[in-house]
Amino acid sequence: MDIKENLIKIRESRNLSKRTVSEQTGIPYTTYIKYESGERKDVSMDALCKLADFYGVTTDYLLGREQKPAPYYHEGLEDGLKEIYQKLPRDVRANILQAMLDAVLSYQRQTQTEPDGGTLRKIAQTVLRDFYRDPVSAGTGEPLGNDPPKQIELLATPEALAADCVIRVHGSSMEDTFSDGDLVLVKYQETLEPGEIGVFILNGEGYIKEFGGDRLISHNPEYKDIPLHEYDTIRCTGKVIGTAEMPE
Repeated sequence: MDIKENLIKIRESRNLSKRTVSEQTGIPYTTYIKYESGERKDVSMDALCKLADFYGVTTDYLLGREQKPAPYYHEGLEDGLKEIYQKLPRDVRANILQAMLDAVLSYQRQTQTEPDGGTLRKIAQTVLRDFYRDPVSAGTGEPLGNDPPKQIELLATPEALAADCVIRVHGSSMEDTFSDGDLVLVKYQETLEPGEIGVFILNGEGYIKEFGGDRLISHNPEYKDIPLHEYDTIRCTGKVIGTAEMPE
């Protein structure tokens, strides 16, 4: 392909008009349309560099000397993705952040330059989450207070990154899944599927139990399940997704 065909191909692949390319690069419109029509084959180096920067490719690619374009980069796209990213669920953002961290550290290893590697690793090692000091019962119920949460530092495991808060377990009815004193990671959600473990407020008392549809299930056979009745007031505050790990 020559530069005419490459300019048409890359512009159409980005769903851009000729006018937009002209305005964004500062190349006069009448000049640009001559590039695509082939009327002008002598694209100036200045215009070539502007087009390469705009599309995030090399000048060699535009000239047809390189078959594969460089990875697409555009500042407007980056800004738009930031807005979309901030609206994503926490667990999805956590996966994206982990992928970005892996990519950055991989690049630094390949280039043998790690100006921020230590800082990135330190940031990636821990995460702050809300910690509710009022425990939830793995037993017969725990009266809940009104103390506001405080921040607690945790190891940044995938589960911790996806969690919204941390709650302490009180009691042994969920052994061997969770033990008395465990700090469990909770993701806020109002409904659970049968078989999932959650935090429930039943008639004003807090429980950590497996949801069984018509009952709250204990994992310790020494404890009975708690049947749910029509007259009960019950609310699910979140799904338990793991146990918190503390930094050394």
